Amino acid sequence: MNMQMVKKLLRGFTWTCLFFSIGSTAWGGEPAAPKGQANVAPVPVVMLRVGTRELMVRDYMEFLGRNPTLVEQAANTIEGKKQALRLMVEEELLRQAMREAGLISATPTPEEETAGLKELAKMKFPLPMAPGEQAVRDFYDKNQSEFNMPKNIRLSQIHFRVPPSATVEERAAVRARAEKALERIQAGEPFAKVADELTENPRGKGHGGDVGLVWMDDEWLVKALDGIQVGQHTGVVEAPHKFDILLLTEVNEAQITPFDEVKQSISRHLRVTEQAQLRQAYLRSLREQLPVVLVLENLKEEFPNGLFE
Repeated sequence: MNMQMVKKLLRGFTWTCLFFSIGSTAWGGEPAAPKGQANVAPVPVVMLRVGTRELMVRDYMEFLGRNPTLVEQAANTIEGKKQALRLMVEEELLRQAMREAGLISATPTPEEETAGLKELAKMKFPLPMAPGEQAVRDFYDKNQSEFNMPKNIRLSQIHFRVPPSATVEERAAVRARAEKALERIQAGEPFAKVADELTENPRGKGHGGDVGLVWMDDEWLVKALDGIQVGQHTGVVEAPHKFDILLLTEVNEAQITPFDEVKQSISRHLRVTEQAQLRQAYLRSLREQLPVVLVLENLKEEFPNGLFE
């Protein structure tokens, strides 16, 4: 995590908080104090309490360091920060529950915590038994759109790139190259031969221009292939940054994935979803036993109703 992102994450906190987090050894040494203030020793800054356990700014930064996918939203949006804080609190709640159950030590290693969490899950929010086939079928019938396979096609392409900064003359020169390629195909040269020689799409070069299956969800592509049958090619098709010649080689109509092909994944989805609900219910019970209290004034202002409304 770079220093600019650290500062974004701490925006809105008190200067002492910023001093502690950026000045600690983990973030590259102590910064100078603001002009007119003497340098002071960094001190821990409490963000919130979970039960009797105080979570510091340091804990928040370490949590984000372990969960880098949260960093961008936590740095740039209030909702992102709330989500990160909630997940940190939930992690602490589970950690305290594991200690209470004797599943981890006072200072557990990551491996110990992973094993302890598995045991806690078995005790408090286990993975449910597999649902009956009727429940799986009901989910399939009620969620048909999730199992739709949209229409897709297979294309070969002769692609000519147009630089974004191209002048009118340069764009015209690229189109002229595409027109010459089209003339060669119309004169009888195999599409694949011309594509291997001229296409500027690495995906198709060496494969006769074949770019594989493409979903028919692009308005430009639908318009370009209007009236084209399998085995036919288009003329020179223009787009903002390219000219293409397209050969339609295969069409697969939209269809619904058969029930037998997805019933195992649906069963797993239903079990995991129910387990997640059990986990959230367990976390709610832990929050009742171990209240979550915001301590830092900035957090109180940002989340007047708390993290878990």
